[in-house]
Amino acid sequence: MITIENDTLLPEKLYKRFTRSLPLFCVDIIAKSDKGIILGKRKNEPAKGQYWLPGGRLHFRESFEDCAKRKMKEETGFDVKVKGFANLYSMRFDNPHPYKSISLVAYSVIIGGSLDLRNSDLEKVIFVNRVEDWMHPYMKRILTGARAFSKSPNLLLQIKSSNYLNP
Repeated sequence: MITIENDTLLPEKLYKRFTRSLPLFCVDIIAKSDKGIILGKRKNEPAKGQYWLPGGRLHFRESFEDCAKRKMKEETGFDVKVKGFANLYSMRFDNPHPYKSISLVAYSVIIGGSLDLRNSDLEKVIFVNRVEDWMHPYMKRILTGARAFSKSPNLLLQIKSSNYLNP
């Protein structure tokens, strides 16, 4: 069992059982810099070997914005400022085992840090300035729907999230 910031994560075997019947809530990050939007080549399933937006699972006591900042730092080494949220997507994966994710797409700008892939699920990163034919259809859909390469991205959701419902 692993513990992160007082949150106990499920043992791997139990986690896999849950993910076969319950969707995972994730945050994908569109992170823009003067070089373009960052995509990372994934080391692991799902989507192993494909270029994908940085992102990952939302932790229990975490806001959407904090999740985007944490995952961006973990996966790339960069710090981001979240400007808003572009859309909500759902995707089913079959590898390494069947599961479904629901992802909130954060639109952000890179404000600091430096590329660091030592502890990342990414093999390498690239910066892109347009939707390309070689991109996974899911990536094309997210980037197009968010108008990610426009000077006026499509920020559908201006979310102010709270970690706790009760004071």
